[in-house]
Amino acid sequence: MTVPSTDEEKKQPAILIIPGTGPNDRDGNPKKKKYHFNLYKELSHFLTDKGFVTLRYDKRGIGESGGDPNRAGLWDFVHDATSAVHFLKEHPNVVMPK
Repeated sequence: MTVPSTDEEKKQPAILIIPGTGPNDRDGNPKKKKYHFNLYKELSHFLTDKGFVTLRYDKRGIGESGGDPNRAGLWDFVHDATSAVHFLKEHPNVVMPK
């Protein structure tokens, strides 16, 4: 999670960056490729500079997460994204729309 640095501790709106298809990590880099472009990481930092809290995560079995991506189904990934939204809702630096 990336939180904007501010002089005062105030709540900010949040953006969840959900990983796309394929074996890409939280930064948007393929698991076994030579080049890393850090697309999601760069996007996260850009949005944080604009005042948003951002959250990105590794899919199951990719990057630093555990599990087997070949055994995970669509609803497992839906559950992961839903859990990330709940995490943001409870975080003290995040304001949620009403």
